[in-house]
Amino acid sequence: MGEQCSTGPIEFPTGWSINYEEKIKIAQKAAEYVNFSKAFIGIDGFSPETGFTSKDMLKAETASAIVKKSRQTFVLTDSTKFDKIALSKICNASEIDCLITDEIPEEDKEYLKKNKVEVILL
Repeated sequence: MGEQCSTGPIEFPTGWSINYEEKIKIAQKAAEYVNFSKAFIGIDGFSPETGFTSKDMLKAETASAIVKKSRQTFVLTDSTKFDKIALSKICNASEIDCLITDEIPEEDKEYLKKNKVEVILL
């Protein structure tokens, strides 16, 4: 194993890795201590009843923590995610600032505008 140096990187033995759950836990812990001026998150589903959702509980928890620490939150999605409900909630519409998508049903667009969400169509 390499030496740890106060001014240099930590070297690990060849083949060392961390698994998916460990990566998410590190990201969640970091989100507690880091402030974000802008956050860009992806989603797996949106409906007015459930808000923005993810099929992965760990990613949803991490994204939710980041949304709470961000000055501005942007959701990036494609039109297939509307009127879909995934397993875990990330946040409500009122917690984001902008949604960027290719196409959006008119009723969802109106709902987001009522919640002061800017909608950008690409």
